[in-house]
Amino acid sequence: MTQALAPAMYIHLTAIGRAGTGVTEMQDQTTIRILKIVMSCGIGLIIFGHYLWVGLRIHESMGVRGITIIAACCALGLILSLPTKMYLTFLLMKHEAEQDEKNASQSKP
Repeated sequence: MTQALAPAMYIHLTAIGRAGTGVTEMQDQTTIRILKIVMSCGIGLIIFGHYLWVGLRIHESMGVRGITIIAACCALGLILSLPTKMYLTFLLMKHEAEQDEKNASQSKP
């Protein structure tokens, strides 16, 4: 099945490359989209952990096991959200530097 899909993917990627958008730009967009989804899941887990703590008061009804569940949700949420924020910040800084270079080259006579 993968052998049947490989030529179609190659044709699709070469068509994208010929259309003016590079394959690397498409990969960057896909990577950014995945990172945004991961970051959203991380923030959602943090909010869910807070809801378990404050809203349901699961730590009172389940004891240590409830506290462990809440801590796991918050810890996993932090792990998923922080590295992607840093990557997106670096990507934004790179984009701004490219825009500054472009504007500087256009302003020269």
